[in-house]
Amino acid sequence: MEKPNIIVAEFAFFKVMSYGYASISTKVEKTTIEELPGAKAITYTLGRFRIKDIYFVTPYSNKSAGSTVIWHDEIPIWQMSYGGRYPKEVVPFLKECLRESYIKKEFNGGRGPKARLSTNKEYVYVNSFIGNFASFCGREAIYSTDNDHGPDQEIGYHTFNGMSLL
Repeated sequence: MEKPNIIVAEFAFFKVMSYGYASISTKVEKTTIEELPGAKAITYTLGRFRIKDIYFVTPYSNKSAGSTVIWHDEIPIWQMSYGGRYPKEVVPFLKECLRESYIKKEFNGGRGPKARLSTNKEYVYVNSFIGNFASFCGREAIYSTDNDHGPDQEIGYHTFNGMSLL
């Protein structure tokens, strides 16, 4: 059995995630999982790698949680968990931030860049994390720059962690 290279797995992560939840495409195929009611899943295969992003949302709140797993030849080799809350109005900006890191192939805990200001300067995204693709944890947040919310009012966040299983 050939052990996969972690660097190749990281490349697969970026390639696939840029086509997933954060994609600008409206053709992203989200499926459901019978054993996990309320879950949505996005799955991609790239060569011998399969990546599945499973996330949960609920009509009871603006909270969400999920997990991303990478398999190599059907053996799990990497996992990330995330969860928190974001109001719907900031989700497009969150997706922009995630997409930016994925396209640039910058690993910031599997999330967005360290900091980013929205185009209309209404929001600021901040990502504080430690580690690398092999082991990491952190917290991202979006803040409002609108004085009606107060100065730099946090309006949403996710915590996250993950590790290589190699």
